[in-house]
Amino acid sequence: MTREQKKERAMDIIYELGLERCQDTMIGGSFVRGVSGGERKRVCIGNEIIINPSLLFLDEPTSGLDSTTALRIVQLLHDIAETGKTVITTIHQPSSRLFHKFDKLILLGRGSLLYFGKTAEAMPYFSSIGCNPLIAMNPAEFLLDLANGNTNDVSVPSELDDKVHMENQNLQDTNSKINLRPSAQDVHEYLVDAYEHRVAYKEKKKLLAPLPISDDMKATITSSKREWGTNWCQQYSILFCRGLKERRHDYLSWMRITQVIATSIILGLLWWHSDPTTPKGLQDQASKQVPCVSFLAC
Repeated sequence: MTREQKKERAMDIIYELGLERCQDTMIGGSFVRGVSGGERKRVCIGNEIIINPSLLFLDEPTSGLDSTTALRIVQLLHDIAETGKTVITTIHQPSSRLFHKFDKLILLGRGSLLYFGKTAEAMPYFSSIGCNPLIAMNPAEFLLDLANGNTNDVSVPSELDDKVHMENQNLQDTNSKINLRPSAQDVHEYLVDAYEHRVAYKEKKKLLAPLPISDDMKATITSSKREWGTNWCQQYSILFCRGLKERRHDYLSWMRITQVIATSIILGLLWWHSDPTTPKGLQDQASKQVPCVSFLAC
């Protein structure tokens, strides 16, 4: 890509992420106030997608963002996936509009797989195993409640009802407290068992099926020659300049300069009028080297 094409690509990402207002603002840090937390998150996302990767991993890209900005980012990720790229992201408590933007869904509970498949088929699947929301709610909230073992406002399957009934009979014999709802552990075990018997085998079979690969793709994968966008000198100069811009406020701040000057003056006073040609002067300098090193370390 030429320099003009790179600038155009960067500006496209800036406008797609809604960062045009702060495009000339420094990111900031501990010494310099920069962009906000939401803008910083969007900058991190833009830094990943600007190279147009074939596989993109994102960890909670919508956390800390308002609903409109979150929808904008997810729509951008959806457009990237539509071009044939793979986008994998973790997301907590998405809105119903965000939930339906995803093609496939992986639901985890306590490290176990509770569901893997198309997002549109998630609710029908849980309905088929007897888990239905009793009130109108966001599908994502319903799934997260199930993953955490919370069955409030959720219909309980007959198998779990029978298990709770049997446990209550045993508790009545021992005069213990009776549970009206299944425990989180019982719900988790039921969901894991249902997935293993109903969905896991079919999904594994689909994943293990061989995919057709074109001859051009085979040639690209097996080729030992690799083309780079920039040479070594360009990479070094870009990273060196970026490092100076990022660290100049940390290492070239007035506080750091004042510390260096004050330390130099204090150390210079320690050897003021010291004569290294006499034994007494040599002993004086040698005795003060150790405490000076300790002072510098502090």
